[in-house]
Amino acid sequence: MLAKLRANEPLRLYVYPALVVAFGVLVVRGYLDADDADVLTAVITLVLGIPATEFARRKVTPDGKLIDVVASGAQAALDEVHGRVEETFGQQGVQVLEQVQQQIEERVGRHRRAE
Repeated sequence: MLAKLRANEPLRLYVYPALVVAFGVLVVRGYLDADDADVLTAVITLVLGIPATEFARRKVTPDGKLIDVVASGAQAALDEVHGRVEETFGQQGVQVLEQVQQQIEERVGRHRRAE
């Protein structure tokens, strides 16, 4: 689960806890009070643009899901052209499409096993 978080939530996983720990140490040592630590955490996250980055990141595909997105897109493209390829090139064209599909499935499977 932690590996999945590292791949999909890198900012949230590393930056927020680091800020909380750093300010927690400063509060314990008496350099800050708890309210100041909360305000500083908010200010630093705003200055670093973390909320904007998180918002933008939500609009893109995480690396962990990229393999599935590419595989489904490739499968949809193959399904879409199958009939036209068969009409134009006959059985040989269909065999080429099937080989392409098999290669995609093998490569996707290899990447999934690597995760």
